[in-house]
Amino acid sequence: MKLKIGDKIYLEKCALNYLFVEHGKVPMSIVQEACRDKAFTVNGPIDGRRFQAFETPRNIRWIEEQDWIIDYDEYSKKSTDELEKILSGILEEEAVICTKLAATGKTPQQVQFTAENDELIRVTCRRNSLLEIIRFRKGEIELLFPDGYTGSRN
Repeated sequence: MKLKIGDKIYLEKCALNYLFVEHGKVPMSIVQEACRDKAFTVNGPIDGRRFQAFETPRNIRWIEEQDWIIDYDEYSKKSTDELEKILSGILEEEAVICTKLAATGKTPQQVQFTAENDELIRVTCRRNSLLEIIRFRKGEIELLFPDGYTGSRN
């Protein structure tokens, strides 16, 4: 999940961790800027509901261009029913991709660097972020927004 506040963009640390570990196709400048924050470690424990700020224009553009990373402000304006319909579509898309991957007969290691696996990672990231918004809205979890965030918290 991402948020834009002023001239910074924030990426949820659990999503960033997911990108580093699972996706692996992150520009080095994103890795360098993320690692300046001593609270972020790839393999160590992190608070997955905190956001990492990015200030470098190139990194902001890269994150903004990743339309599969849910923009919290965009989705927070939708009703819970709308979000659940979107989630249903994402779950269907995820099932189709999983079926395709299973039909190949390849091991997880063999499909790790395929286009289908990349798509599955993007869909899974969208699913997880959307579930967090829905659960937050229902009062099941808290999202720790960055300081200075004045957008919708419902």
